Amino acid sequence: MWSSQHYREKGRELEIDKDLVERAATAIENFIDAHANLPPVLTLGHLGQRTDISWYYLNQLVSGSREDAYTYFRIRKRSGGFRLITVPETNLMVVQRWIAAHILSVLPVHRASFAFARDSSIKRCALQHCAALWLIKLDVSGFFGSISEVPVDCH
Repeated sequence: MWSSQHYREKGRELEIDKDLVERAATAIENFIDAHANLPPVLTLGHLGQRTDISWYYLNQLVSGSREDAYTYFRIRKRSGGFRLITVPETNLMVVQRWIAAHILSVLPVHRASFAFARDSSIKRCALQHCAALWLIKLDVSGFFGSISEVPVDCH
């Protein structure tokens, strides 16, 4: 369990600027007050400490300078053609799993989303469309890989 008193003591022990430690401790306290079930992550270095992955590695990932973060291979589809499989390298997978376990699994899933909801099924998802007059099916190739953080509006 996180303790602001322990955090401040550790900051003094490591001779970190008192104002910086105080601002960080206050930011964490405010975050915990607003989101008690989520772990605060202040910086990339903080995420690195929580996941035991180096800041240098994480910085390479977010800056886009690490091009070998994924391995790609193809498998045959029963219906013909191939499906591209993308596998993250071990350190990236550790970070992704930490985020999934400590953040994404705690947040509520939108009521219209079935893919990532607990106890969801293809049948339950399909039932939502039974009375629909129209159904549009799309398969967007390379969707996630084509989205960068630049056009994403977080507001």
